[in-house]
Amino acid sequence: MSSSSGCWFVLPHNSSLEILSGQRILKIFLRQVLMKTCIFFMVLTVVLQVSAP
Repeated sequence: MSSSSGCWFVLPHNSSLEILSGQRILKIFLRQVLMKTCIFFMVLTVVLQVSAP
């Protein structure tokens, strides 16, 4: 009885860990994309201001 309940608790735990790691990877990816986009627009703004007469 205890071994079957232990096995039953392991499965949702592993799936939740996979979901959490997936969300963490997605969050890191989105953060990097957002940072690169912000850096791109900052560089673009500086270039436009410098090149403007």
